[in-house]
Amino acid sequence: MVDHTLVGRAHGDDAGNRFVINRLLKSAIDWGKRAIMEVLTLCTWSDIRGNSAVAQ
Repeated sequence: MVDHTLVGRAHGDDAGNRFVINRLLKSAIDWGKRAIMEVLTLCTWSDIRGNSAVAQ
């Protein structure tokens, strides 16, 4: 396992921190997009089911 504090100091804390933050942001954005798509899909399906259930 790599000690990120040592790596960060070797390359400059700021650059290391920015790299980590950018990676976290990117993964958070990717996860957010996926979550939104999941929710939209679920809502669409539940609306279709709900409407057909109400119609009956």
